[in-house]
Amino acid sequence: MESAMRFLKSCLLCFLLSCLISVTLADSIVGVGQDSSASDKPIVIGYTDSKGFFSDKKIQDYLNQGLKHSISFRQYQDRCHLLAAVESGDVDLFYGHMPELYAVSNNNLPYEPLLLAVSSSSDSQVGSQTYNVGIVSYDPKIRSVSDLKGQRVALSDKLSISGNIIPRYLLKAYGIGFKSLGVKTNEDAKKALLKDQVKAASVWWPSTSTVPVQGRVLLQVHGVPNPIIIAKKDFPQKNSDSYALVAKLISFPNLSLGMNYHVFFTYFHDEGLYKAWIQRLTQAGVLGDLCSK
Repeated sequence: MESAMRFLKSCLLCFLLSCLISVTLADSIVGVGQDSSASDKPIVIGYTDSKGFFSDKKIQDYLNQGLKHSISFRQYQDRCHLLAAVESGDVDLFYGHMPELYAVSNNNLPYEPLLLAVSSSSDSQVGSQTYNVGIVSYDPKIRSVSDLKGQRVALSDKLSISGNIIPRYLLKAYGIGFKSLGVKTNEDAKKALLKDQVKAASVWWPSTSTVPVQGRVLLQVHGVPNPIIIAKKDFPQKNSDSYALVAKLISFPNLSLGMNYHVFFTYFHDEGLYKAWIQRLTQAGVLGDLCSK
């Protein structure tokens, strides 16, 4: 599995580098007669102020190195504000998940999945393209999901699959009425749990990893597809920097992504899995036009 992943990444990188060379040669042949108004525009990457991939300053600096034009990193208050910018066409690419895919499809926006995040635990090189989500409690009095009835549960950003949508999906499926405490990130939810401000919160872990040992997992769901990088459909053809940026993302070393898990990127390929999950969550009433609610 590990060698196969490395081989796949190397093949993808070689392909992107060959595309980059071709575009660079074409640029030099066209010369000063080329209309460069479109290619001179910077690549715009949108991100939120909560913990996320593109919000890391070290990642921003790395992605900007060696490009003809600097990347414009635009910070948004939350994922709904970022989604509004996507609907206006103000960003070229961003880190998202099924709620954004739902919005792209439902509103016929000119965006599509570009890269898929592959996650692994810190002590393993076996990558996973899916993850598990569980509702966890540290309170010894909470022994089953029925004990959460009427209790406070931490929920993060309303577009967060692991921190909001999946927990609501699970609790709704079991008919558990609860009070919610709104927090910004999954890490904030864990802190609220440790401080006994809530009786439960959600955690996630790669499908190839073991269940987190701290706390009692009351409910869990398996095989949730990983987050993705979504880009404008014409992004790969924007200019040579577009190819260079994608190559940088795919060749980036494994990154820490909370709870000692790591992530790297490969090309997105399994749209059917995401469509099936979107349908499942939409029918359950926990996914839809969440930003208007």
